[in-house]
Amino acid sequence: MVNSKELKKKARKNVKEHIIIFVIICAIASFIGAEFVGTLYFTTANNNYTLDNIISSIMEKGVDETKREIEDNILSYQHQETKMMGRSNGVFAFAINAVASGSFYMALFSVFKNIFNSPTIILTIITFGSLCLYFIYWYYIINTYNIITRRFFLEGRTYKKIPFRRLIFLKKTKTWSKVSFVIFIKKIYQSLWDLTIIGGFIKHYSYLMVPYILAENPTIKAKDCITLSRKMMYGHKWEAFKISLSFIIWDILSTITLGISGLIFSNSYKIATFSELYVELRKQAKENKILNSELLNDKYLYEKADKEILEVEYEDAIKIINQENYNIEKKKRI
Repeated sequence: MVNSKELKKKARKNVKEHIIIFVIICAIASFIGAEFVGTLYFTTANNNYTLDNIISSIMEKGVDETKREIEDNILSYQHQETKMMGRSNGVFAFAINAVASGSFYMALFSVFKNIFNSPTIILTIITFGSLCLYFIYWYYIINTYNIITRRFFLEGRTYKKIPFRRLIFLKKTKTWSKVSFVIFIKKIYQSLWDLTIIGGFIKHYSYLMVPYILAENPTIKAKDCITLSRKMMYGHKWEAFKISLSFIIWDILSTITLGISGLIFSNSYKIATFSELYVELRKQAKENKILNSELLNDKYLYEKADKEILEVEYEDAIKIINQENYNIEKKKRI
């Protein structure tokens, strides 16, 4: 059994101490589509011309008629000075508005139209290319970002300061592709269970600890990670469900406020709470010596390392720093 009130108390403490960085990383998760997708609803521009809409329009009306409609839409965007996150100028705003207005997609169609005469071939190339690009984006970015956020929250429990460079900790540990593969396998398992009547719901909670396990040990194998999550969640799935249900009021409030309350508090509160659940289940797994629990071996994720330990762990670096000839040249100009 776990004490959900105690978990939430610790979670609120964690969020309070790191509110700014937690809000930022949760906002990034929403922006890239990894999590809390509806949170930034209040900042998005009106997008009438997605790729799906353009393809449907070309099939019904033809390329020329669709192009004329998009050109009118582009003029409307320019006239209204559509803003992205408060800005209408700059490279980033230009890129977002180009996609939103449809001009980006139409430019692609125009290029391929000069090469191929068949609209079917053009649609096939654009659709296939878009799917390939999206899969790469999903596999390496969306797929792994949740592991990065969990690492932030787990470190926040122990340390008062979390370096923002933790965003690339998978790159530093050279485990980005490995973690992507583990999450990909987990998604396949989850998708297969979703085909059953209640299996998808149950397995959602069985696999709930996978991102946290990877945040602690990104070198773990897919099979070991999934098995460990199942073992940790054995007898605790109902408790996890009740914790999820306890956030329904926050979800309703987030909807009413167009995602603002979620952005500034409840999104972070959720992750922090389940991070505390992971720590508790990890402790129980260690005590009960369940299969693969020895792979949860990041000791200093849960306790601060003192100076003596740091000198042992980073002996080579400290030797370099202490060398008599080791001088850092001060730069006088930028």
